[in-house]
Amino acid sequence: MFRQLRMLALMLMAALLVIGLALWIAISATQDTGALPPIWLLLAQIALGVSVHFFVQAGGYRTKPLAPGTARDEAMVASRLAFQSSLVRRFAFCELIAILSVMAAFVVGEGGFLGYVSGALVSLALMAVHVWPTDETVERVRASLEREGATSHLREALDLA
Repeated sequence: MFRQLRMLALMLMAALLVIGLALWIAISATQDTGALPPIWLLLAQIALGVSVHFFVQAGGYRTKPLAPGTARDEAMVASRLAFQSSLVRRFAFCELIAILSVMAAFVVGEGGFLGYVSGALVSLALMAVHVWPTDETVERVRASLEREGATSHLREALDLA
């Protein structure tokens, strides 16, 4: 299961490359794709990236806690679903910068494509920290699930030792 979640995360992250290719095709007819983006765009992307990081740190791993006494099998299913949904939710927040950068690519004119690339890199960095399944992300979700005293069995549900 953990390997499947990593494949899901990899596919979600790879979507930014596909978006970049489509954007390059769309923009290359009217713009110089090698032009540098305006500095305000780069600063805005970095500021938004820092904001998204702290936002996801604060709430992206929160889940509905399991009720104490939840049966093992039921807890495993609920825990796995909670981890998957929190992963996709964190992805959506991390992807926001790349999506806004697509819009900015058409607004700024020259430098739009590399403006997308810089936004996609900020999004990818956030995804590497918050979306890619690691022991740390599993533990943060497990702690959220177990905050009222239940045992989530999340590691077992994800086929981790």
